[in-house]
Amino acid sequence: MEFQTNKVTNAYLSKKEEWDETEVFNYKKKIKVQLAAPWFTMIVMLGIYAAVTMAVWAANIVLGIFGLGDVFKYVSSQLVTVVLLAAFILISFFAARAHAKKKTQKFVIENRGEVGHSGRPYSKGISRGLFFSIIISAAGIAGVLFFNLIYVLDGMENFITQFISMDLLGTLACVIGALLYPLFYHLKAQAVLRSFDKDTCPICSRSNYRMVKRAVNKAEDEVISKQVAYTPGKIAYVYGQFIIDKTKYTRETDESCYITYCRYCSFYVKGNGTEQID
Repeated sequence: MEFQTNKVTNAYLSKKEEWDETEVFNYKKKIKVQLAAPWFTMIVMLGIYAAVTMAVWAANIVLGIFGLGDVFKYVSSQLVTVVLLAAFILISFFAARAHAKKKTQKFVIENRGEVGHSGRPYSKGISRGLFFSIIISAAGIAGVLFFNLIYVLDGMENFITQFISMDLLGTLACVIGALLYPLFYHLKAQAVLRSFDKDTCPICSRSNYRMVKRAVNKAEDEVISKQVAYTPGKIAYVYGQFIIDKTKYTRETDESCYITYCRYCSFYVKGNGTEQID
C-alpha cells in the first residue's frame, strides 16, 4: 500500500505550513552548543584516559616502593599497551555513537523537527565537524606514531617489541583514543540526520515526524489503561478525526488496525508506518 492511496488529514488544514530553520528560537546559540559537544567531551575523555594511564605508572612506583619490581614484571609492556589502546578506542566508539544518537534525536525533537535538514546550517555544521575530525584524528595519530618511531629507532634489534611498549605509544594511547571520539560522534550524528531527512512529513515538512499507533485486543485493555489515557473499544488520535473500533479486528498485523500520524501537525494516514512516501 502506498502512503497517498488512503491519505487523510485534518479537514481544517488548508495549506502546507511554511517555516525557516534559522528562525527557530535562539537558533545560533543552540547550534553552537550542539556542535561544541563532541569536542568538549573529547577533552573530558582525554582526561579520563590519561588518568587510567597514569594509574598504570603509579602502580609501578608503588610496587617499586615495596620492592616488588614493576607492573611489567607481571604483565608484558606490549600487552598493556594493546589492551589500553583497544579499550580507549572501543570506549570512544560506543560512547560517541550513543551520545551522538541521543543528543541529535533530542535536539531535532525538542525543536519540533525544524532543525537538521539537509543543506541547512546545523546539517552543514555536522558535515564540517566530520571533515575536521578526520583531519585532526589522522594528524594526531600520525604524530604519535612518528614520535614513537623516532623514540625506538636506536633499538632496531627489538624494533617491534619496543614500538608497541608502554614507553611512549602506551603512554600516548590516551591521545589516540580521545582524538577518535569526535570522528565517531560526527559519523553517527550525520547518519541520524540522514534517517530523519528521509522521514519528512508530507504536510508540514518537519523531519522525524512519524508516529505509529494501533488498536489493541481485549487482552491488552487492562494493561494499556494503566499506562496511558485510553478509551476501551476505540483508538482515536489526531484531533479525534480518525477512529478505529478494535472490536472489529483480531490480528495485530491487520493494517486496518494502525494509523500513522505526524507528531507535529494534523497529518495522519491508515497503515502501520512501513509505507513509502513518494
